[in-house]
Amino acid sequence: MKLNARQIEQHMQAFNDLLREAGLKITQQRLVIYRALQESSGHLTAEQVHQNVGRDNPTLSLSTVYSTLETLVGIGAIAEITMDGGTKLFDRTTSPHHHFIDLDTGEVQDLDADDAIKLDLHALARRGYTIEKTRVTVYGRAKRK
Repeated sequence: MKLNARQIEQHMQAFNDLLREAGLKITQQRLVIYRALQESSGHLTAEQVHQNVGRDNPTLSLSTVYSTLETLVGIGAIAEITMDGGTKLFDRTTSPHHHFIDLDTGEVQDLDADDAIKLDLHALARRGYTIEKTRVTVYGRAKRK
């Protein structure tokens, strides 16, 4: 789901605050990379981020994009998803959520809490497991219009 301009600006302000709290400088590279994720509809590879920001920032290298994304994951500003096959996607949504992957297009969509699969985590806890986090990926084909 795309964010509107007001939502993006709110996220950008919160991001500036997060950078300060983490003791990191607010740099142009961090701002444009974070904004690219906020303006996207969701899940991008580092190469896609580089392509999006490269139009207006041609001197920004792919290695800078990679290192900046890793920094942003490290401070919790964005989330990283490792797909089957090892491809990493970067997600602007950091709260716990699940994903649907369209087998025809490869598009990754967030599943809202109402759509998400309900797991019986209490049953796992009774069996002695300590649950740290959950992530469910549903594979299928999206309804075509």
